[in-house]
Amino acid sequence: MEVKPPQSGCAMEEIRKIQTANPSEWEKVTAFLRERDLPVRREYADACFGAFIGGRLVGTVILSGSVVRNTAVDPEMRHKGIVEKLFTAVIEEARERGIFYLQLFTKSQNAQAFSGAGFRLVENVPPYACLLEFGSCSPQKWIRRICAGGVNPNARSSAVIVNANPFTLGHKALIELAARDAEQCIVLVVEENQSVFPFDVRLALVRAGTADLPNVRVVPSGPYIISAGTFPSYFLKKNERLPAQTHLDGTIFAHLLAPGFGITKRFVGTETTDPVTRAYNEALKDVFKKYALELVEVPRIEDGIGAISASRVRAAWTAGRMDEVEEGEPASTLAYLKSPEGTALCEALRREAS
Repeated sequence: MEVKPPQSGCAMEEIRKIQTANPSEWEKVTAFLRERDLPVRREYADACFGAFIGGRLVGTVILSGSVVRNTAVDPEMRHKGIVEKLFTAVIEEARERGIFYLQLFTKSQNAQAFSGAGFRLVENVPPYACLLEFGSCSPQKWIRRICAGGVNPNARSSAVIVNANPFTLGHKALIELAARDAEQCIVLVVEENQSVFPFDVRLALVRAGTADLPNVRVVPSGPYIISAGTFPSYFLKKNERLPAQTHLDGTIFAHLLAPGFGITKRFVGTETTDPVTRAYNEALKDVFKKYALELVEVPRIEDGIGAISASRVRAAWTAGRMDEVEEGEPASTLAYLKSPEGTALCEALRREAS
């Protein structure tokens, strides 16, 4: 795909798709972004576009799923329409792939410059980062859709956000505590499909495991909570841009989502092993003070083996230590793990690891 827009004061200007499999082409991109302190990983580059002036790379943009990454333009080339042309190319590429909603995570100071080509500002958290979006979705529309599915925005609500990879007795204990504290407990299951267990499985396991709690509503987390757009380090378990991502994700929840759902408290489990999740909890404490929102940090429950965690369960499950798995799982999750579908997933994971 090649886009050659009319010249706008830049000689021999072109926007073209970069072949990421070509080492010399990719090196130009990585060198350009490295100079601007922007980390890039080829495995997350579904498509990459470059802006060239006289053969010199002066701007880049990368499409990764539904997320626009690594948008950068030489300072002397700003205000010449290059950003808009890069966005036009990446939006067209996304449409060809059947993607009609995009998110853009970028530095806070870029909010105004990147609010073009149809992108709208969702949240800006100076000096950390901002999130923009393209398409028909918005936080307000998403809240209305979730409420139409059975969530009461007028109830005094608590919130728990879980990845549930898979759902454990630790998750259940946290949700039970949050449910006792409110008229309604909203459990948001991370929708991003970057976990061992697919999203539809994780959602079903949480619903099955909380079916006995009448005031619990289990819903997808949508694109605004712990998503590839707001918090990619959660899935990569890297510290790249971690403060920016944790504060942006926490602010979107506190400023936009909690008021829309009537949430006054959010419950989280303590984190002693994962530095990314621990940093996230600390950022939530910092952010929530500004919005009169309470964060309740609950010690992880323990069984005869130790603190219950999804990672511990996964390790025992793939190693065939079912006695250990049964210590940390509700009956509904155990039934899935022992089912033909669960067994097939376990065998696939073992083959991957070998």
